[in-house]
Amino acid sequence: MSAGPQPLDPLTLPLAGSRLVEASAGTGKTWTIAALVLRLVLGHGEPGARPARPLAPAEILVMTFTRAATRELSDRIRRRLAEAAAVFRGEARPGDGDELLPRLLAACPEGEARRQAAWRLAGAAEAMDEAAVTTIDAWCQRMLREHAFDSGGGFDDEVLPDESLLRDQAVRDWWRQQVYALDDEALAQVLPVLGDVDALLRQVRPLLEQAPPDDGRSLGQALADFDAHRAAALAGLKAGWVDRVQALRVQLQSLWERKDSPLDKRALGPAHAGRWLDALATWAADPEAAELDLKVGWQKLTPQGFASALKPGQAVEAPAALSAIPELQAALQRLPDLRRELLGFAAAGIAARLQALKSRAGTWGFTDLQQRLADALDERARGDAARRLRERIVTQFPAALVDEFQDTSPLQLAILDRLYRIADDDRSTTLLLIGDPKQAIYGFRGADIGSYLQARRATAGRHHALATNYRSTTALVAALNRLFERAEQRGGEGAFGHADASGGTDNPLPFVAVDARGRAETLVGAAGPLPALTLCLDTQLLGRPAARERFAALAAEQVVALLDDERAGFACRARRGGACARPTSRCSCARPRRPSCGARCAGAASRRSTCRTATASSPPRRRPTCCGCCRRWPRRASCAGCAPRWRPRCWRARWPNCVRWPTTKRCSTATARRCSSCTPPGIRRACWRCCAARCRPSGCRRAGWPAPTRPPRASAA
Repeated sequence: MSAGPQPLDPLTLPLAGSRLVEASAGTGKTWTIAALVLRLVLGHGEPGARPARPLAPAEILVMTFTRAATRELSDRIRRRLAEAAAVFRGEARPGDGDELLPRLLAACPEGEARRQAAWRLAGAAEAMDEAAVTTIDAWCQRMLREHAFDSGGGFDDEVLPDESLLRDQAVRDWWRQQVYALDDEALAQVLPVLGDVDALLRQVRPLLEQAPPDDGRSLGQALADFDAHRAAALAGLKAGWVDRVQALRVQLQSLWERKDSPLDKRALGPAHAGRWLDALATWAADPEAAELDLKVGWQKLTPQGFASALKPGQAVEAPAALSAIPELQAALQRLPDLRRELLGFAAAGIAARLQALKSRAGTWGFTDLQQRLADALDERARGDAARRLRERIVTQFPAALVDEFQDTSPLQLAILDRLYRIADDDRSTTLLLIGDPKQAIYGFRGADIGSYLQARRATAGRHHALATNYRSTTALVAALNRLFERAEQRGGEGAFGHADASGGTDNPLPFVAVDARGRAETLVGAAGPLPALTLCLDTQLLGRPAARERFAALAAEQVVALLDDERAGFACRARRGGACARPTSRCSCARPRRPSCGARCAGAASRRSTCRTATASSPPRRRPTCCGCCRRWPRRASCAGCAPRWRPRCWRARWPNCVRWPTTKRCSTATARRCSSCTPPGIRRACWRCCAARCRPSGCRRAGWPAPTRPPRASAA
């Protein structure tokens, strides 16, 4: 069983060798990266667990996968270095709750050592413009350009962000060279699979990045080789099946003819079984026959199907030939597939043509940059040149921190492994792979779980985890922990589907529960506190596209309902000691979404009146300014100047697109209804304005909303 990760302490984490850090969302990953860079700049750590000398920002490679993330990460590191420099100079004190800087300050003795540390931190903050906080694509381009002689690249290569024009040209060139040369018989095989040029482009586009090398054959030769290979495989499968079918027919016939036949002929009788056996015999006797479709016979002509067809109380051994039919079905499914072979052959040829076009134009795509650097670092292919390139890059960047490592592709992992030798745990370099394994299982993000698991095995025994969530509420963290722990404990493949399903203890991707030190508030709505996690069970069995569409609509409905709920917010303890007067009230520390009338503590100032829901222990809060339809503030929670009865907000502030407010419907009643004539089913609206001109003159009859009337204006005080 794989051991769980160790809790990560940013001050004591060894900064030598390769390590894997598992960091879920909200666990302070960016803060930790800035803290580790701070330690690398100071050269902090025990001997043997730190770099040989303090490093400059230009020597620390911080790699992530989006440009926006690089800007945020660089700014956070710069601010952290500047803050630490001020603390070490004695010009500032560490912030509240900051445990790292006081411990670093205590580890650095006063006097010359502390002055040097402050000078080094200040210089690092000023030199952040030269820091290597970058994406992997930009870094690969920089390495190929700076080490052009060792990598075999050019000095003036141009990066092409959009390869669509060249890709389209490569597909058309391949079509002219390969498809135009086919005869009528070959075209009859190819066109139903490849379609036309546009259809081929759509089919091969996902295959180009991992296409095999082009073997130089023509499409006609590839078709001939495929037909020969498939014919030989079919002949091997058909061998002996004519005799097997005859023997099986005799055995079943003897059972059917017995007066006390043990077989239920309605389940396995001569009528149905005879047709299945005839089809099997015809297929085995015809050398040209390729397809074999027994329909339900694939399930009936098996030992399990034979046993289920026996009458109650009967025990007869199944014929031996029945055991070979499931094996035959599996072998037929493994036969070479024409579609797969043609698309693979086309992808190889188109990828080769695309590379030739790029080389001729002197332009390269982002994936090409990674591939070229990986090839340049391949010591088996390039020998001393690859070793010399590795030494120069590692000397230039002795430390590397890879953020969002769960999104790493096999090609990117190969580059990191050839540079820093992940499995060797080289103590002269530092490699920290930081990511969230729960996000690595999602293919729609481009994640590759195989690469993550490979790196996890290479760093066995050197796993660390950020185990405290600082962003989400305690209830949400507890609910998610409980959900995944139940899946982990039920056995089988575990929470993420990678455990040993046979009952073993090996689990390369276990779930690690996290603690919560985030928001202490509770999310509440009009009905009271809202659950942290809601499970929606659909009893109707749907396909994947239909189910995705349905649950997306349900999620959108919940989001709209929360946004339209006037009482939605976080109930919490006020900052100055007083509690919110009502669980549904919002105080200033709850970050109000928008100002409102009535009895809400929105934290916005007003010159008219104070909010009467403020507690006695807290200073009175001011109500937000009215939208203008009221001449005075009401004494109670209703707005008499806006509507004849209680409304959660003024109609102009609540519905800026509405001309009138229904006089006979409260907001809570309107929210519970929907206008089926003008909104998608299941999407609710809280006001009749969604009906637009269709319902405005006379109201919405289907939703039960009356004709709108303008609310009376209050007289001046």
